Amino acid sequence: MGCSQHSDMGPMASVELRLRSDATLFKPYGPSILMHVLSDALTWGLGFTQAIDARWPMAEPTLRQELHRRAQTVALGDVLWTRLDTQITAAHLIAERARGNPEAALDLGAFSKCLRAVAARAAQWQAAVHTPPIGTGLSGARWDDVLTCLETELMARGIRVVIHCLGGQSPR
Repeated sequence: MGCSQHSDMGPMASVELRLRSDATLFKPYGPSILMHVLSDALTWGLGFTQAIDARWPMAEPTLRQELHRRAQTVALGDVLWTRLDTQITAAHLIAERARGNPEAALDLGAFSKCLRAVAARAAQWQAAVHTPPIGTGLSGARWDDVLTCLETELMARGIRVVIHCLGGQSPR
């Protein structure tokens, strides 16, 4: 299952690609949402989550406390939110099946559902969305598929998306 087609294509925003840029070190100009992917097992500490943990060590404990407080379980397509600082909120996209599953790659249907929730919150807060080339590392997705989802679910709704690439190359 891929990304849904948005019927009201409205004002199309563009993606901003920043090469040699760390998604945990950007300077926010107003409210910002930092996206990353977690599995439905909430596996923490691999890939981009390591960078988040290094920059904001309270992100994981805060997330786990909130889940415990609410007695919340998670499923593919859910988004969990953690305030990282006064301007930046993390959107933890539950868009990957737990490791050990032969289909552990990014689930594009769940990813699309997560992006719709991010789009709603970004529109409400008038926030920019920042992310590394999400879903293409340990989640194993192709960049073309991820970009199609970002275009369909965020940019078509006028949401500004900034992709931070640590290296000097565009995502593939």
